[in-house]
Amino acid sequence: MWESTLQERDLTGRQGRLVFAFLAAHRHRPVSRDELLSVVWPGAPPRELDVAISAILSKLRTALKKTRLSGSMAGIDVRSGTIQLNMPTGVWIDIEDAANSIDESEGTLRANNLRTAWSLANIVISVARRPFLAGEEAPWIEAQRTKLRSLLVRGLQCLSTISDANGEPSLAMQYASEIIELEPSVRPPIDN
Repeated sequence: MWESTLQERDLTGRQGRLVFAFLAAHRHRPVSRDELLSVVWPGAPPRELDVAISAILSKLRTALKKTRLSGSMAGIDVRSGTIQLNMPTGVWIDIEDAANSIDESEGTLRANNLRTAWSLANIVISVARRPFLAGEEAPWIEAQRTKLRSLLVRGLQCLSTISDANGEPSLAMQYASEIIELEPSVRPPIDN
């Protein structure tokens, strides 16, 4: 159980927010120092680069100390020119949960467990509809947005299929219309 949660205001402004989001999105692997630097300063880095990145990581470490899960501490490891976010087992990351939930939703839908599939698909769409780093632009951010859009389309496909199976054609069409708006090349799963 979380003793506290990490708030956006704890992330030392724009740079802390970018670093945390990037490290969280890539938390299963160490990222190179240069890769992280290009996230924070895609153009011209500051003169005192090492001091600047150390300050951001230090403030982020301080913020992470507030987020304990069963006594385990989250942290940032810096080794041999790489940086990695370490989170305790069982930590909840919304985007990862959405990706797992859509797989489960599609599986339970194939097993004709509509109620469970509906619940899981709603988790997916509630996460995937939120903007990812609104106001920021970078290739890695767009890649995350593309993943989220794909999850959203899959979640909407499940909801459309479930609505159709439940005899709710207008709701099925509403979800199908949203799919077409998001991805015009995707064929919605309506049998009508």
